[in-house]
Amino acid sequence: MVSDGTYVENVNVGKSVTIKAADGAAPVVDAGKKYPGFWVKAKDVTIEGFTVKNGGPSYTAFYVAANGAQILDNHISGCGWGVYLTSSSGCTVSGNTIDGATSKGIDLYSSSNNVVDSNTLTNCALGVRISSASSDVLSQTNMNGNTVDL
Repeated sequence: MVSDGTYVENVNVGKSVTIKAADGAAPVVDAGKKYPGFWVKAKDVTIEGFTVKNGGPSYTAFYVAANGAQILDNHISGCGWGVYLTSSSGCTVSGNTIDGATSKGIDLYSSSNNVVDSNTLTNCALGVRISSASSDVLSQTNMNGNTVDL
């Protein structure tokens, strides 16, 4: 459980773990406009309840290169990509609010059997991109003010 505060860092997740905001807390990860806010390299990781900002135009708030990740109920702004899944399967991206991604709000590349559900994407260059992927599910995702939604 993570307490309130602003954490200026880039979090590399290399083992199965749950990283969650403490009850009533609103922790902020400021990626410092370099590298992803969270880089998930291990399977079965859950990250929930954060604000992630300042990934910069070339980086993502959440870079996921692993299976079974859950990216839940986060607020993302000031990043090139909100959530980027690559070569991943069995992941869930749900309940996130992504604003102003200069590249893509949610990007699934070479990934399969993932669920993208109940997210809100606003003012992104491209809301959601699914490329070289199969059997991914996109539902209940609100897209407004994006240059291109899907």
